Amino acid sequence: MIELFIEVIQQTLLITGFVITMMMIIEFVNILSHGNLLIRLKNSPVGQVIAGTVLGMIPGCLGTYTAVSLFTHQLLSFGALVAALIATSGDETFIMLALIPREAIVIIAVTGVIGFIAGVLIDRFYKPTFNFYKNDYKFELHGHENSVAHGSKLSVKNFSFTYRRVLALLIFGFFIIAPFTGIIEHNHNVMMPSIENVGNADALHNNDVGHPSHEHHVNWLGITLAICASIGFIICLTCSEHFFTDHIWKHLIKKHFIKIFLWTFLALILIQVLLKYTSFDIWISENLWLVLLAAVLIGIIPESGPHLLFISLYISGAIPLSILIANSIIQDGHGALPLFAESKKSFFIAKGLNIVISLAIGAIGLLIGF
Repeated sequence: MIELFIEVIQQTLLITGFVITMMMIIEFVNILSHGNLLIRLKNSPVGQVIAGTVLGMIPGCLGTYTAVSLFTHQLLSFGALVAALIATSGDETFIMLALIPREAIVIIAVTGVIGFIAGVLIDRFYKPTFNFYKNDYKFELHGHENSVAHGSKLSVKNFSFTYRRVLALLIFGFFIIAPFTGIIEHNHNVMMPSIENVGNADALHNNDVGHPSHEHHVNWLGITLAICASIGFIICLTCSEHFFTDHIWKHLIKKHFIKIFLWTFLALILIQVLLKYTSFDIWISENLWLVLLAAVLIGIIPESGPHLLFISLYISGAIPLSILIANSIIQDGHGALPLFAESKKSFFIAKGLNIVISLAIGAIGLLIGF
């Protein structure tokens, strides 16, 4: 049990480090781009759906926040909004890219295509009437985003010797060094992608999870983490005080770091205990339709974290890819929370459409054995 605990901690650190560093890089890129190109798409219906789909495909919630903001300001259509909500998987995209990059790319592509098709059809056959007061309501991702200069100028002159900046540098420095010291490694004992065993309960139950199948495998995930953390270290060292305080410290470290670590740890330890000491894997394989329903219902929760359960189940070989895709379609992390605050009607209609689509895709996948 102690060995399992240590392995889960190692895997949790790997996932948390990858998610935090990727979130910071994408947040920095988001400040640079500032989304100005999207305003030009106002008169292009198909272009709006494409924009919504692309924003949704961006890992994390930033792209979805942007799509919601543009929708409430009448710069994106309702179909484009639904496309963004279908295409996004919230912060879980980072975790899937870290652990199952091949399947993550497939899921991003599939949800993107489904989102685009759904968005075009919705705009074609459904004409909603939502009242937004764009002159009275201005949605800002983090505030102070009107000037790209706040976050885009990197210079060592920006460095300030404060405990917060030093602590942040130590965190990123840890994720640079740890993969090469054995502190963090991708241990197949904990997250073993037994994809060939999906749907085979006997094989899963008798699977020798104590013996990794790739003992000499290069630690590519650790190397990738070190590279991303190095970029994060440089940004943290040279970014402006505004970007560091508002984006790195307040948003990433204080808001996301502990939460991602705890949710990941709890999900991993729960799945491993259930798979090692119970017949939970057999029950799942014999009740995939109930699991699909649970994946969709849990996907409604506007919170990143509970969905890690289905990522873990898939990697452990307990559920097929179709259920993970269904969960990815319906769940959007925190992305739709600003929509709920601004227009509950549009929120519930969009989520209702997503429920129907995710159930349909998941059911088709189960019927064809995908």
